[in-house]
Amino acid sequence: MRVDVYNALLNAQRKDEKLTDEEQRLVEKMILDGKHAALALPEDKRTELMKLKKGFSVVCTDFSQNYNWVR
Repeated sequence: MRVDVYNALLNAQRKDEKLTDEEQRLVEKMILDGKHAALALPEDKRTELMKLKKGFSVVCTDFSQNYNWVR
């Protein structure tokens, strides 16, 4: 999800717009997805988190390859 979409969802929720129950649940779920994607963090923290995730992914891939090689 893009940051601008996440911010638009937050604004829609804050303005207490007239949404059906289904639409409200969708907005809440999308906001939660945005939080899980670190969109609630400031840009510098989000960038740092993405670097850490990428490094972790590389380490996990290396481990899996080495583990499979040993077996």
